[in-house]
Amino acid sequence: MENKHFILLVIVIFSVTYLLNQSILIVSRTKVEKREIETESFGSRLNENATFLSVPAVDRRGNGVIVNLSVEARPGNGRTLVDIDQILFWVDTQDSIRTAKFVAQNYTGLDLSKYDIIYSIQARASLLEGPSAGAALAIATIFELEGKEINKNITITGTLDKNGKIGKVSGILEKAKAAKEANLKMLLVPRGQKYYTI
Repeated sequence: MENKHFILLVIVIFSVTYLLNQSILIVSRTKVEKREIETESFGSRLNENATFLSVPAVDRRGNGVIVNLSVEARPGNGRTLVDIDQILFWVDTQDSIRTAKFVAQNYTGLDLSKYDIIYSIQARASLLEGPSAGAALAIATIFELEGKEINKNITITGTLDKNGKIGKVSGILEKAKAAKEANLKMLLVPRGQKYYTI
């Protein structure tokens, strides 16, 4: 009986060794071909450089500040990448970025699953919270995707929903002061917030 087990064990070991050898031969004979992967092209709509926009915000202390926002689109896997330069971001601001990308995709009709959108945000503040940059994020994304240039003298504040509707925000006065100090000529505000009573 022991002899039969020994013979069976030798046959199993031989079979496994033979199969592994065949696998190695198959792998070593496989050619690796380099192929170009075709992706949808933005054509003239894709800027080689990012689209920049100065956006007013309110910092933790209630002061108006200017946030420098840039958006860059590159061929990729549909990722949304954010470079926040040591700024603490709240979830509502992250949601604004996702919503802006969604609205930009709907507006332009482009399939953004084939592109990475890179958002870079720099500010003289350690904390940014709130959804009031939603409209600015969407506009900068659309301009980047369409290869258009933004008028650097104009800025905007406003929340944004998935339907592209711009909503009301707080801190209009502080944001207006920051825009003026940054030599911006016009601050676009949501409908109904044109006049501010002090």
